[in-house]
Amino acid sequence: MQNKFYLLKITNLKRETLDTVSITFEIPSDLKEIFRYKAGQYITIKIPINGEENRRAYSICSNPESNQEEFTITVKKIDDGRVSKYINENLKIGDFLEVMPPPYFHQLVCLYRVS
Repeated sequence: MQNKFYLLKITNLKRETLDTVSITFEIPSDLKEIFRYKAGQYITIKIPINGEENRRAYSICSNPESNQEEFTITVKKIDDGRVSKYINENLKIGDFLEVMPPPYFHQLVCLYRVS
């Protein structure tokens, strides 16, 4: 399991609603295998706010079948949410964030015996 953070560049910010933003991160070619993801997986972001480290997990909402060169998360601002508020109000295209890759998991395979 990967528990190391990597700096990833924000390549797109899309305002979905007044309090929700989608953030697209570029996956550098040397990190493509580490950041390979499947539907349903999540990443963890580390953001320093006022000198304090904050970590949050967000589900990946982009299609893993269409593009493994980038991925997107969507963050809804919560009134008392320090990180979600910061993300919605402060991030810009070109910013870099520390991101932990999706946790590795084994895909279960079901075998059926046909008689």
